Amino acid sequence: MKRSEFTRGDFMTYMDQFLEQHPGVVKDQRQGWNIYWNPRKSAPECLVSSATGSSLGKR
Repeated sequence: MKRSEFTRGDFMTYMDQFLEQHPGVVKDQRQGWNIYWNPRKSAPECLVSSATGSSLGKR
């Protein structure tokens, strides 16, 4: 069977449509990937604020 004769599964078709309708999902995945694999980048603001003891989340 040639590669061009394979059909895409229902799941892949669904995922293609979902990601097309929700482009922010891919952006969030890339952002998370960069946080994990490129730790030399500065930490997100929320992490910096909580590490310095700001009143974020405190009453």
